[in-house]
Amino acid sequence: MDRHIVLFDMDGTLIDSMRFWRGLCNEYLQTRGIRASDELIALTLKMRMPQVAAFIKEHYHFEESEADILQGFFDLMRQHYATEVTIKPGVKAYLQQLQTQDCQLAVVTATPGDLAAACLERLGLLTDFNFLLSTFDIGISKNHPDIYEIAARRLGAAQNQEAAVFEDAPHALTTAAAAGFYTVLLQDAVYPAPSEELLALADEYHQSMTELLQSPAGHKVADPGKMETIRRVVSAGRGTAAARARAGSVTADELLP
Repeated sequence: MDRHIVLFDMDGTLIDSMRFWRGLCNEYLQTRGIRASDELIALTLKMRMPQVAAFIKEHYHFEESEADILQGFFDLMRQHYATEVTIKPGVKAYLQQLQTQDCQLAVVTATPGDLAAACLERLGLLTDFNFLLSTFDIGISKNHPDIYEIAARRLGAAQNQEAAVFEDAPHALTTAAAAGFYTVLLQDAVYPAPSEELLALADEYHQSMTELLQSPAGHKVADPGKMETIRRVVSAGRGTAAARARAGSVTADELLP
């Protein structure tokens, strides 16, 4: 990875938190004395958090507003961020290595900014970055490249290809790749092994940042067919969750931070 402007996703990339996000609806219902069926929980995994709030409000006839229920989700996640979430292996050492190379670093996250900043500060990571940018700050999800482009420009990139994006979520990596960023796919336990199609979109693939530190050039997967793969994925309606939603095939992978 030879870029000096580097954008990092947070959940699942820098920190081990995706399992908490995936269990959040069930956890919230348990705090209210409700034992949800496996079928209901599976259904909510196909929704964004605001949609989950609306769904369980209607399903259980809660008196609280959707906004209050959503805040309840975030309050639970705040507790996990404050006590249980840990840094993923190799992250701190890799960030320090990039800093010695005078790289400009930013966090680009789909988590509310105040939650993200508090967690990164507790873990001693916040000061490693020039700034943190949340999709909640700009009102546009990672189904669109805006968050990456805004962050890259703030760090001095004149073109998208001058910046690298580290992601664990397939839909987010696809968005960044389609926009021309150098992409690094990091594996997280909540996702299955990447498909050949996803690997074709990534310039690099690593199981962890520890592995990246040990063999920085050993897992480059970019090939001449990358742009053709991007065009095929996007044209098939699989490049963004928005397109897939229109086709009725949005997956849980696309709806979590």
